[in-house]
Amino acid sequence: MYAVEFETDIKNGIVRIPKKFKDLQDKKSVKLFIVYDDNKNKNGFKRKKMSAVSIDTKGFKFNREEAHER
Repeated sequence: MYAVEFETDIKNGIVRIPKKFKDLQDKKSVKLFIVYDDNKNKNGFKRKKMSAVSIDTKGFKFNREEAHER
């Protein structure tokens, strides 16, 4: 079994296979794994992307005993 990866648009239910994978054009049976981003969560609201978080740890000293007490 072989795997290929490419990005394409689906139009009218048709998945276009790029020309560089022309050997797939005449295959009788394939498995497709489709990943897409609809930018909405299950409640229908648009997802907000998170940005990176930066924490200044200068001057912080880790105390293992204090961490285990919690």
